[in-house]
Amino acid sequence: MSRRRLASRGLTAPELFIFLSLACLLVSVGMVAASKYLRQKKAAEAVALVTTLGHAGARYFNESDSSQPAGTDPGQARATRHFPPSSTQSVPADPLDVRGKDYQSAPADWAVSPWHELRFSIPQAQHHAYSFVSEGAGASARASALATGDLNADGHASRFEAVIRPDDHMEAAVDPFVRRTDPDE
Repeated sequence: MSRRRLASRGLTAPELFIFLSLACLLVSVGMVAASKYLRQKKAAEAVALVTTLGHAGARYFNESDSSQPAGTDPGQARATRHFPPSSTQSVPADPLDVRGKDYQSAPADWAVSPWHELRFSIPQAQHHAYSFVSEGAGASARASALATGDLNADGHASRFEAVIRPDDHMEAAVDPFVRRTDPDE
């Protein structure tokens, strides 16, 4: 057959089947890659937000002795340093609100303690529930900023935790690494 006749005859059934199989394979590989990319992006967002929350907690701790009376011994004033109280519930309060979907919080969600004291809120849609846990005062104080979410709605949550604690000079700092439990879930 001449070239002109081959080009005009179209695809045979086996050729069409091979073409469709390859197209389906490429689409499925692309969907898996896109899904993985979105989960990684949402995990990076959680790491950034708990780190920001951790720095807000450290700032609060380092400034919490500023209300001491004039003339107070600096060492005694630093011994009273503390984190804001723990959150009574996460934002959102129901973990199902972020299970495989986005959640848009309201300004009122962030108007209560400890969010108000930490000057922390999330104006955009969020993919994790955020909470803050604190205990102790002075050298024994410790706090954690937490993000928990079930991005693929399989009932198994990922968790990100930024730990905040004072050093030997009673200056709080966020641990350099965010603890991750099942970050790809």
